[in-house]
Amino acid sequence: MTFQPGESVGPYRIIEQLGQGGMATVFKAYHPSLDRDVAIKVMHQAFMQDPQFLRRFEREAKVVAKLDHPNIVPVYDFAEHLGQPYLVMKFVQGETLKAVLDRGWPAKERILEIVRAVGNALSYAHGQGVLHRDIKPSNVLLNDSGGVFLTDFGLARMAAAGQSTLSGDQLLGTPHYISPEQARGEQNLDEGTDIYSLGIVLYQLCVGRVPFSSDTPFSIIHDHIYTPLPLPRSINAKIPEDLEKVLLKALAKDRQDRFKNVAETVQAFERAVQGISPWAPAESAAVRPNAVRAPTESVAVGPTADRAPAKSAAAGPTATGVKTESVAVGPTAAQVPAQPAVTAAQAVPKPARRTARWVWVVGGLLMTTLCLATFLISMAGALDGTAAAAPQTASVPIQSQAIATPTLESDPMAAAEHLVGIEPNSPEAHQELATALQAAGQVERAAGEYTRAAELYLDQADYAGAVNALLAGLALPGANLSGDPGVAGLLTQALFLGAEGGQMMPSLETVEQRYPGWPPLPALKARSLLYTGELDAGKALLDRALKAAPDDPIANAVMIDGLRLAGDLAQARESTARLLERKPLPPWLVEHLHAVQAALSS
Repeated sequence: MTFQPGESVGPYRIIEQLGQGGMATVFKAYHPSLDRDVAIKVMHQAFMQDPQFLRRFEREAKVVAKLDHPNIVPVYDFAEHLGQPYLVMKFVQGETLKAVLDRGWPAKERILEIVRAVGNALSYAHGQGVLHRDIKPSNVLLNDSGGVFLTDFGLARMAAAGQSTLSGDQLLGTPHYISPEQARGEQNLDEGTDIYSLGIVLYQLCVGRVPFSSDTPFSIIHDHIYTPLPLPRSINAKIPEDLEKVLLKALAKDRQDRFKNVAETVQAFERAVQGISPWAPAESAAVRPNAVRAPTESVAVGPTADRAPAKSAAAGPTATGVKTESVAVGPTAAQVPAQPAVTAAQAVPKPARRTARWVWVVGGLLMTTLCLATFLISMAGALDGTAAAAPQTASVPIQSQAIATPTLESDPMAAAEHLVGIEPNSPEAHQELATALQAAGQVERAAGEYTRAAELYLDQADYAGAVNALLAGLALPGANLSGDPGVAGLLTQALFLGAEGGQMMPSLETVEQRYPGWPPLPALKARSLLYTGELDAGKALLDRALKAAPDDPIANAVMIDGLRLAGDLAQARESTARLLERKPLPPWLVEHLHAVQAALSS
């Protein structure tokens, strides 16, 4: 279920849908009492399978709502509507940085403003103990008056904290900008993860494309973790050596080797673009926000006319007045960008050492990679998929595919992971990966993949497949249905909805053998009996379920089925309306009840 134009959501009136991504859908809405437009972001329904999510959503929303900075999109309100939580944010009339880069690079002065604003917003948020976790051009909003705003603080954290196992692609947003530690699923993230993502944006502004791109999110994530960064000067020869070193440092695989904060990152970038050594002592301890030095003639930032980076799609919501997609692209071959420079952020950090050991380490690794290029080229894959290439005199980095064919043949887990990368929405692929992980003793990951397979089976209305995947996950060592509300919610949904096809009785018997005291079981068995024609047995079991828990929404939904099957449509309509007034109900049950209500009204 999603919000519809004209629908009232709390005090807000939905006007139109602006975009949709893996974590949220964004709508433009009107707030009559304050006479202003707002952006409403409603979280993906899959998060509702975790009964603790609403509490966590409220906690994170309160943290984000306290951010008060001119370059951060403010959060006005948060609430839930028909069991779906949503954020109310400032509506920014304009477009995203991603949309601007799709058309071509903006003027140099505009790029200065954008980078300065993003750096200031991040520095402020980090000072408040808040990470962004999903920095990318589609989360940088540019309004019609020249303002620059960073949006979607907290969404990635809300998603990552959920027990619902949305796929890594959805949790992480666009994989082109993800840090290695975030890609590995590490929990102890710090501002270094935002520095890396910001570094990808700076790399894109300089080179004209993101460093890693591929046909599958899995391959991109693999490259962020393992593949050396393509040297910027091998793609854009006019980039100064100092600027290349700044990008390499910001994008170091080990976060300890990156700049220590965002302000230091932006300052080093600015100085390198201006032809000043980023490792030399700063001129002063304070930054004049509007003081911008003109870049030297030798600096060229952005793609050149003979190199046209290709588009790679990954949709995501925005809070702007235009519909855009979360896609990392550069201009077409006919668009030659201006040469941007960057100012420093709010405070000037201590300068880095003039000579750093990490440069030699990275250089050695890259030289080794290039020496192996001839041997590996048959297995290599271009990141951006374009026909355009660097000049023959330039050093062209080799970007290998995430998994080479010999590895796939000899390693079942690698083969299964590769299959998931190729078909991320295939429940069979996730179930195969779960089986491989289980065989390797990786129980926790296997459980997550079984659950993800079940979610995808449910999306396809394959309820038997969902139940089988969930039961396989529950058979893992340490699994406990009562201890995993997310899995319990999915199992309830699959057994309830699958009853209409008359195919759930064997699965229900299995569940009863394993978990005889599971609370939803009597009502679910009653529904299955009703739809297999055993009305008397179903009614008797339902009566016992309602007597034990008269307010149980599942039992009451089954009661409505009994009324419909018995021909008492008036009572069924009344009971449906009453049940829909209760909060909260699982979103899938709300959808089911609305469908019942529509059928009863026809």
